[in-house]
Amino acid sequence: MDNDRKQLCERLIKKVFQFSELKANRIQRAERLEQKIASINATPAMEEELRADLRKREREYLRLIRRKINVNLFEKIKMLGKGAFGSVWLVREKSTQKYFAMKQLCKDEMIRRGQVEHCITEKEIMASSVSDWIIRLYYSFQDDLYLYLVMEFAIGGDLMGLLIRVDLFPEPVARFYMSQCCACINEIHKNNSFYRDAKPDNFLILESGHVKLSDFSLAKDFNSRPGTMEVATISDDHSSAGPATQLASPPLSPGVTGMTSSLRFENAGTGTAPPATDNVGIMHNRAYSTVGTLDYSAVEIVRKDPGGYGHKVDWWSMGAILYECVFGYPPFGSDNPRDSVKKIVKYKQYLKFPADPKVSPECIDLIKHLICEPEDRYDFEQIKAHPWFANVDWNDLHSYNPPFKPNVNSEVDLKYFDFVNEAKDGGSVEALPECKEQVKWFSPPTFGNYTYRAFPGTVDLRTNANNRTNVKDLFKPPEN
Repeated sequence: MDNDRKQLCERLIKKVFQFSELKANRIQRAERLEQKIASINATPAMEEELRADLRKREREYLRLIRRKINVNLFEKIKMLGKGAFGSVWLVREKSTQKYFAMKQLCKDEMIRRGQVEHCITEKEIMASSVSDWIIRLYYSFQDDLYLYLVMEFAIGGDLMGLLIRVDLFPEPVARFYMSQCCACINEIHKNNSFYRDAKPDNFLILESGHVKLSDFSLAKDFNSRPGTMEVATISDDHSSAGPATQLASPPLSPGVTGMTSSLRFENAGTGTAPPATDNVGIMHNRAYSTVGTLDYSAVEIVRKDPGGYGHKVDWWSMGAILYECVFGYPPFGSDNPRDSVKKIVKYKQYLKFPADPKVSPECIDLIKHLICEPEDRYDFEQIKAHPWFANVDWNDLHSYNPPFKPNVNSEVDLKYFDFVNEAKDGGSVEALPECKEQVKWFSPPTFGNYTYRAFPGTVDLRTNANNRTNVKDLFKPPEN
């Protein structure tokens, strides 16, 4: 009986907090709208239209949060990718006929491999991000077997797929994609997180041709513990003993499109992190786990610096991506991961810039200021100010016309995906597993309250689509 009363009290307390959070979020959205209205000098008629639209969406959201979300509300169309912990599917929501990407993760496998914190962090980062640079999360939920993330579907595939098709980018094209990718990474840093797995596979191309960042499974979110240190834990798959050059051979990275040839490794550090400091903010946070994709991993991660590493590991990765965009291959790539580790640790010796293809001195200089020691490495503000990005309007990157826009025949045209097709001999596609009883207030303690529903719609106040700058303008000589 006492246990029943305890559970009832827990349910009531959670409900109180839930309704309190709903009210606070509603007030915050209203305040944000008023700020937007003030910033654009809206007419009285436009003001009333925007406020009425918000009220309508608030009503829609109240109906949405009362609706039970489970896997049976979606129809599976095609598999887009498969990894160690689950798979990603193109699905159609039965009630709206809208298409989404659904990430399905096996709970048992996540627990067995010690990935619970990573999957919760991924959901929390996406749920807290309302940004033009982050793939939007619409729903998250769970059943007895799986976790589900229902996300925005990027029909253009990813940047790696585009690179494979064209081999390398001319510098104006590389400049367009690098500016957008850097904006994506900066968005994560603004939210007090490290991304830690920046690679072409994780930058997705929307139907508009613009780029968004996806896959936050290896991100480190410091919002719950500002100024904290991450203590490394021993991985199930690899030994933590020995220097960085003794990393065990990693498994292939499970990219969404299955087109990556990069190597993903996850290995623990050898020591215990120093105690947390009182410093707050991205500049003072440190992490210790050896995670990421080897071809793009920063030197301080690979050599396991005793002091751990900070957010600038993401800018090293951006330097490696820029190198691959203009030269056609990653700077330290190798068929043997141990060779890659050696090249990264001795990057000053192995970072070479071939004469062909011809790359501008400004581009090479930027790469050198990203692939370097963390204390010398450029941060976002320095990257924006670099001469290679001259004439780029960082405040309105979405105004530029993308050099590539997906040419698709329908909403399910997957020509830009090297996906795993489960349909055999023209047969029907296997259905999603039947949903188990939906977890409500008392979710299994391992994954907690995993359910999320996105607030419907956004107020788009960006530049009109008919007034966009051509990508060639990125390469204009500076005006006198």
